[in-house]
Amino acid sequence: MAGSIDDNATLYNEKKKAFTYVPPTPPAELIESTSYTLDFTARKFIIVGIDPTEQLQTVVLLLTSSRYVKISTDFIRRIFSLMGNVLSFILDKPQNYKRTIFLETDSYKISSMVYSGSNVLVIESKTKDGCRVLLNRIDLIKLQELEWCITASIKEKEANIKPKIIKQINNYCEYLRKKYSQSDSPPNNLREMEIFIRNVEVRQSMDTPNLSQIKMFATTQLAELCVAHRNARNSEPYDKNFKRLSSLSPNFSTIMDETAKLYEDIDACDEINPLEDDNLVKYEYSPISPNYSPDNNISIKQEVATTSILAKVIDILLSGE
Repeated sequence: MAGSIDDNATLYNEKKKAFTYVPPTPPAELIESTSYTLDFTARKFIIVGIDPTEQLQTVVLLLTSSRYVKISTDFIRRIFSLMGNVLSFILDKPQNYKRTIFLETDSYKISSMVYSGSNVLVIESKTKDGCRVLLNRIDLIKLQELEWCITASIKEKEANIKPKIIKQINNYCEYLRKKYSQSDSPPNNLREMEIFIRNVEVRQSMDTPNLSQIKMFATTQLAELCVAHRNARNSEPYDKNFKRLSSLSPNFSTIMDETAKLYEDIDACDEINPLEDDNLVKYEYSPISPNYSPDNNISIKQEVATTSILAKVIDILLSGE
């Protein structure tokens, strides 16, 4: 009998280990994040912000007390468009072991399951293990009510905040370059550059409202950009605007050639007039949204050519393509 109890205890412990909760890797800190509450008691929130690890793309985080999932702005719009079908299914009587897939892409999957006796929506990442959230009927209704706020926040960050952040990053890198060039022991590698950036005093002003967040949340990206600038400058003499090298030069590289082209385009854009009101990007709310009406579609002006070019410069230098 004693042996049987021991065997059962061992088996029980093994089963407990099999279901041990393993939290996912924490998400990256977002710049200029905006938070909305789905359910405070259950600790469910939505955060919209600019992700420095995703080449400054605007992303949406769905957070719970134990897990999260990071989705793109396009995917959250697709969720809103499916809300009618989702709610009609979630409100049905729960059926055990029945699972419906509403939408599946290479990166995400939306499905339903029965949890604690109720139908819930499961939004999960297919690229990162453990990244998923469960939303019940009340959560989904609140999410639908927040559609207008979330959509407006996304557009504000894409149209106005992101271009300003890109400009601040560009100017801050130039400031850092001057600082470490004056240092008696300038940083020699990426790790030392990160330490150097963290120790540099930030003088935030009305023209640089996001500088503290950039330094805090995008330290690695700033370091990579500074190292790329320094290596480019050391490879062959040319001025700060990246004058192009001949393809026959031993120091020629594709990344620096593309960067030079982009900076030439920036100079050319000085004489381009802003886009007229005819060039508008239109966004619509889903017809089932409580905020929907034929007249409440929101339009924003497209980003001017200079902003797009600066974004490409940042993306190329950060990705190292």
